[in-house]
Amino acid sequence: MHRLFLLVSLSLILAVAQPTWGQCVPTGGSPGGVGVDLIVGGIDGVVAYGSANGFAAFAVGSTACNIGTADVSWLSATPDHPVYTTNVYRLLNNRIELIGMSWVFHGFFPLQQNGCGCSCVLGPVGMLGVGCSNSHSAAITGQQAGLGPHVDVLDPALGLHTGVASLNPPITDLTSRRLRIADADLDPTLNVGAEYFVEVQYLHPDDAVAGNGLNNCSVRRATVQGAMPNLNLVGPTVLQEPAIRRWQAQVPGVVLSEGTVAGGGRVLLGVLTTDLGNGLWSYEYALYNQNADAATAFAVPGPASLQLSAVDYRAGQYHSGEPQDNVDWSFAQAAGELRWQVAAGSNSSLGWSNMANFRFVTNSVPSPATATVVVGSGAAAVTVQVATEAPAVSVPFLRRGDCNTDTSTNLADAIFLLGNLFPIGVANVLSCDDACDANDDGALNLADAIAILGSLFGAPPMPLPGPAACGPDPTSDGLGCVVGC
Repeated sequence: MHRLFLLVSLSLILAVAQPTWGQCVPTGGSPGGVGVDLIVGGIDGVVAYGSANGFAAFAVGSTACNIGTADVSWLSATPDHPVYTTNVYRLLNNRIELIGMSWVFHGFFPLQQNGCGCSCVLGPVGMLGVGCSNSHSAAITGQQAGLGPHVDVLDPALGLHTGVASLNPPITDLTSRRLRIADADLDPTLNVGAEYFVEVQYLHPDDAVAGNGLNNCSVRRATVQGAMPNLNLVGPTVLQEPAIRRWQAQVPGVVLSEGTVAGGGRVLLGVLTTDLGNGLWSYEYALYNQNADAATAFAVPGPASLQLSAVDYRAGQYHSGEPQDNVDWSFAQAAGELRWQVAAGSNSSLGWSNMANFRFVTNSVPSPATATVVVGSGAAAVTVQVATEAPAVSVPFLRRGDCNTDTSTNLADAIFLLGNLFPIGVANVLSCDDACDANDDGALNLADAIAILGSLFGAPPMPLPGPAACGPDPTSDGLGCVVGC
């Protein structure tokens, strides 16, 4: 106890007395901040341990870089050192999912290396100097006895943690506590065309206090090789960004927004909407909790008239005795929103460095909206608003070509439209512009009257929903419909 007190006291004295230097600009990254700024400067190697009970086990090496202006405290067995965790994501069929999580590794001694692309200014004993780096090999981070649960991190926004592993459940097989991925998620025959991304995130209390705690994730692409299987790292490490940004970078149409939680935490929400045809749209949301308190609910606006199918939920799986369970969140459609939340009686909140997917198919076109993320529970719950896309508040149904909205499409509709476009006296008033858009090109003009006449006398039929049906317009445009069918 006396030795621990002396080490902590020495750390505080050195932190106050140390000089400051200029910020480092790591190779391929952004400039460091003022004060302590610890990032993942490289994802460096993988050890594969094989499979057991349907899961493969890995460990990943990484390099920590101090790109700030002050030395980083690095005292083992105290709360004054960095911790880090590793995730693996799969990008398949335009969906990104978190398929593997490791327990938390506690840093124990800085090596004062020069792997950051900056000049290393050696720090005192027990501190990583400015511009210096420290490598953790995969062989070290894969030692099961040295890994602790995610709940070791008491406040991820502030980087506060217990200092030592707080739980020590039995090690039951080679996958315990390590980076664990279901064999099926790596099987090439089941995942044709999949891409994989390895993400490492560091937390340190001094880094967070300095206001530099949001650039602590880095990501690197990987391929799956061999029957064991193995993860083979390819390409450079993309510095200072979480894996969810790779979804936005590689899939056209992904909209990604950030939500800031009081106290410095951050969540990121991505959405991809896809026109499936026949008036149906797919909505795919990915909610990543970077360093906020555990999220317990997620909701987007959704009118009661929505017809929903394929409603689904998926999140990264805790394992090896962590106190969180993996019960799916419950879903409800009520009060003008679509809402998922932690199921009653479960402990499946979305902790830091975890991601959940929410998805459904519906009959409404997307429009700009605000999503709600609830962080924390009970009296401590905080609501975070994040920009996104969601089903339109109203879904007018129409009969294509029924310009005068008399429930049928005939010659009178073409005449009615012409009376609006070329009025003699008072123009005919359209109550459903979308229905008059007979060729579905998003504009009203003479071509629409011709399309109505053509469909009546043997020309190609009008686009969906057509004159014989009443349904939603499958095309998003600027035309409205006050009264449809």
